[in-house]
Amino acid sequence: MQLTATAIYSDSSSADVTAQVAWSSSNTAVASVRPTDGKALAVSAGSSVVTATLNRVTSASTTLTVTSATLVSIAITPPASNIPLGTTQQFVAIGAYTDNSTKNLTTQVTWVSATVSQYTIGVGGALSPMSSATITAGTVPGGGPHSITVDLSGRYAYAANADGTVSQYTIGANGALSAMSPVTDAAGSQLYSLNVDPTGRYAYVANTDDSTVMQYTIGMGGALSAMSPASIHTGFGLASLAVDPSGRHVYVANDSDGTVSQYKIVASGSLSAMSPATVATASRPLSVAVDPTGRYAYVANYNATLVAVHD
Repeated sequence: MQLTATAIYSDSSSADVTAQVAWSSSNTAVASVRPTDGKALAVSAGSSVVTATLNRVTSASTTLTVTSATLVSIAITPPASNIPLGTTQQFVAIGAYTDNSTKNLTTQVTWVSATVSQYTIGVGGALSPMSSATITAGTVPGGGPHSITVDLSGRYAYAANADGTVSQYTIGANGALSAMSPVTDAAGSQLYSLNVDPTGRYAYVANTDDSTVMQYTIGMGGALSAMSPASIHTGFGLASLAVDPSGRHVYVANDSDGTVSQYKIVASGSLSAMSPATVATASRPLSVAVDPTGRYAYVANYNATLVAVHD
């Protein structure tokens, strides 16, 4: 904390004498004051009375109270992990405090495991939970899915997780999900949307934090493999992407800059920007969808509370 000493003279003038006064702390076990610049240095929790003296003139006192350090953030290690089914992974939570100290909080924090809910669809379309109603998604506690999609073959499902991974599942005869090995694929840092092209050969993931679309090929067993290049840059704050039913184009809703990016899917499955690369829409586009004919696109705009129609 910066303390300042101001001298008032007999002619009513004033001057900053912070570096000239002699600083005094009544309890140096709590706080001391650096004489060269008046910086108060906290030592331990408690209170101390501070004064400044120059030419036998002492200032009025001020009370400096030092509080206990408070928790400002928690880091989880490892930040991502792939483990075989039936095994365990030890996570460690390290807290960072205002006094730059750290503490192992592994046994004190509340751990949250994100899940995907599973349902059967009955006559009339009503949902009923399966006997195994949920399945774990996201490898880091609290890093659950923002989006989940099923490929058109109905054999594989993928979840885009907030912890920067994509969870991979096979779909059994009864509709239940079974985690692949590896369970997740490290993709980015903050994944918001994922879609699979109609052929079931390619997957595209919106990575919001770094404004890229991650590109994958889908192998024979459904596992994802990064293309080359692994990602392409798009607009800022991308929130959603959609593949048109023909499998020829991908559209990305860019939340922060109010645009929709548009791409062609080339023979390799990689995305290539159209001309123009973006189309302006209303404020904060959060979702984009393409009609079954592939002729029209609809964009949900959060701030404008409307749906923009593009053809």
